[in-house]
Amino acid sequence: MTATERTAAPGPGTRPSGGADAAFDACVSMDGGVLTLTVSGRIQPAVLGVLRSAKDGVRAGVRRVRLELSGVPHLDAAAVVFLAEWCERCRELGIPLDLAGLGEHHRHRLALAGMSCAAG
Repeated sequence: MTATERTAAPGPGTRPSGGADAAFDACVSMDGGVLTLTVSGRIQPAVLGVLRSAKDGVRAGVRRVRLELSGVPHLDAAAVVFLAEWCERCRELGIPLDLAGLGEHHRHRLALAGMSCAAG
């Protein structure tokens, strides 16, 4: 059984033109115990509440979490906070976390922030 929920929460000054100012969009799906959160656009402080709600929903029945980040053009401080919170939540619950779609610049930014759960 698959469940999907999509949320669009554009922050101030965002527009659907692509690049670092692209409008934010997130899609949460659950399939066979794998929760996938696909994020696109800029992760700004204004949308962290939406992402925290999805993170807080991770509980029994979830065997793996996959964050698909290929649509995120830049990891600023808000994005690093978001990823750190997901890493901590999955660690607390003993659930593997896969970070997918990370470019070299994303991995470098996470390494500078001291995040050990970064993947390719």
